[in-house]
Amino acid sequence: MVIDAWEHAYYLDYKDKRARFIEAFWNIVNWDEVNERLEEVLGR
Repeated sequence: MVIDAWEHAYYLDYKDKRARFIEAFWNIVNWDEVNERLEEVLGR
């Protein structure tokens, strides 16, 4: 999982508030999907 923290990723919604963008990011992460993909990569 990667957070795109370059300005083009968040500027329209967050302007120069990169920290707010990152805080909001954690609220939309689908943790079940992240876990499934990690398990797949780890071969479990």
